[in-house]
Amino acid sequence: MGTPEFFDASTSSFTNLVDVFAGRETPIPRAELASTAVRVHHSAPDGLQLFELRLEPGTRGESHAHVEDEIIVVVEGELLFGARTLGAGSSVMVPGGTLYAFVAGADGCTFLNFRPRVDSSYITRAEFVHGAASEELPALE
Repeated sequence: MGTPEFFDASTSSFTNLVDVFAGRETPIPRAELASTAVRVHHSAPDGLQLFELRLEPGTRGESHAHVEDEIIVVVEGELLFGARTLGAGSSVMVPGGTLYAFVAGADGCTFLNFRPRVDSSYITRAEFVHGAASEELPALE
């Protein structure tokens, strides 16, 4: 039996990804880091992970993959995902090891990202094509 863990959005602010990765190597393109902010709702070392990303208008998430499956739920704005446009309330499930990219809509986008386990992997398109995975990124805190 466990204990419920709560997240209170009114007491938790977003952190720009540039600050999250300050002084660390990352394969995430600099332009994407500069226009993206994150706040972590839940992240247990051997358990579920839920975080929220806020993208400025036109932010491009370059083609990449992750080890774990993930579900992305758009909360505000639009997320262009391939030929699809996801509006508020829409979601997409991306299996682990699947290459994908996205672009935030004209008004930006906020989305929730859920993973069954903490996953800080980021596999670039080049690494994916060559069958090599990048090192794990620092954990989101």
